[in-house]
Amino acid sequence: MLPNEYKGIVRFVLLLGAFLSGLCACAQILPDSVVRQSALTALVNRYDQAVGEHSRLYNGPEYIDLYANKILKGHPYYRTDEPLRASIVYDGQKYNSVILRYNLFQKVLVVEHPRSHREIELIQDQIENFQIEDRIFVRLTEPDRAFYAVLYEGSLKIYARYNKTIQESMDAKSKTTEFLLKTNFFIKKGHQFHEVSSKASVLSVLAERKTELRKFLKQEKISYWANKEYALQRIGAYYDQLNHSDE
Repeated sequence: MLPNEYKGIVRFVLLLGAFLSGLCACAQILPDSVVRQSALTALVNRYDQAVGEHSRLYNGPEYIDLYANKILKGHPYYRTDEPLRASIVYDGQKYNSVILRYNLFQKVLVVEHPRSHREIELIQDQIENFQIEDRIFVRLTEPDRAFYAVLYEGSLKIYARYNKTIQESMDAKSKTTEFLLKTNFFIKKGHQFHEVSSKASVLSVLAERKTELRKFLKQEKISYWANKEYALQRIGAYYDQLNHSDE
């Protein structure tokens, strides 16, 4: 009898044989590119399902929530304290439809084990990138080793780094811990990172297009302070548009 850890892989091989047989039939009526993309997507999903709990994704230590038993205001996670569906490139392999939470205070990614439902802390150095909803995060070593949200990628690269800190308060009966979100923004121009905290600092980094960018923001009624991420995305795109028009 096969050990339990191999049963999922055997099932995957059997599924693969059936899948390839069906793929040959589909190839006769669909364009090659459609068939190839469908094959790749289905193959990755079936592999993840077959390997399941034995995947390398679940080889980290058990996650310990440092504030699990405290009175809290807010939470330490990205966007919500509920697990979110995401994709991740981990240890060289992409995993789709992963249920995870991103703890911004402890700076760790947490996945739920599919069988035991224990939460596992992913090993930081094995995470290449991940996507939660519409936001892609990459692991960078500059300006500091951390995960950065990609706001814009062109001739410029614009990133946000999210962090949560705590503030504790006391009343007559208890102590409350409040989580506060702090976001730092960075523009990578050439090989150099620039931290920006205001519209003036952004325009200073992009000084050669300062006049055009200021006019653009005014015409489009884009307020940097109202929505910094949106403003930076529009600035990056228009900066590239201006440079391409000169070529």
